[in-house]
Amino acid sequence: MDIDSDLKYDTHIDNIVKKAYQRIALIFRGFASRKPELLVKAYVSFVRPVLEYCSCIWSPVLITRINTLERVQKYFTKRLYGMEDLNYTDRLSIINIESLEMRRLKLDIYLYYKILHNIVALPADVYFRYDDRHLNVRSYDENNLVKPLLNTVRKSQHFFNRCIDVWNFIPVAIRNCDSLSVFKRAVADIDFSCFMTGTVSL
Repeated sequence: MDIDSDLKYDTHIDNIVKKAYQRIALIFRGFASRKPELLVKAYVSFVRPVLEYCSCIWSPVLITRINTLERVQKYFTKRLYGMEDLNYTDRLSIINIESLEMRRLKLDIYLYYKILHNIVALPADVYFRYDDRHLNVRSYDENNLVKPLLNTVRKSQHFFNRCIDVWNFIPVAIRNCDSLSVFKRAVADIDFSCFMTGTVSL
């Protein structure tokens, strides 16, 4: 990624994070109640959309950027009553929300599904290629997408490249679900933790 575009990208993420922190501050100032369930609803309604808007376009792959975004949710959950001494994983489990990195991954996968099933006006054959090598090797699978050779961070960060491995990880039967709603329910039961790269302290 060239220097100018890299700086613009970092500035974009910095602006998102700044706005999210401002909204978190407003939530804690504006609500007299400190019930976690109420504050979580406010966070999900007013803060998380800021952190996820059009994330399929800009979702980061670099650990530093992933962590910068995740710290926002980590900060919010740590301020909830009774959760100050719990680690981040336990806090997420108690309030029943996923990490931001996991949510971005799933949003990417949902859009992959829409493209590959012709639900959106993006031609799948232009952006994706199935494995048609017809090779007698273990890695060959005609139901899998082929990941192009990537020699730059910028290419690996591109939406049409960054989640191919994740898509191929999903069982074929689930990838071929008849509807997006069924696909989402099935994907919810898959453990994608092996694809998480963020290292925010828990």
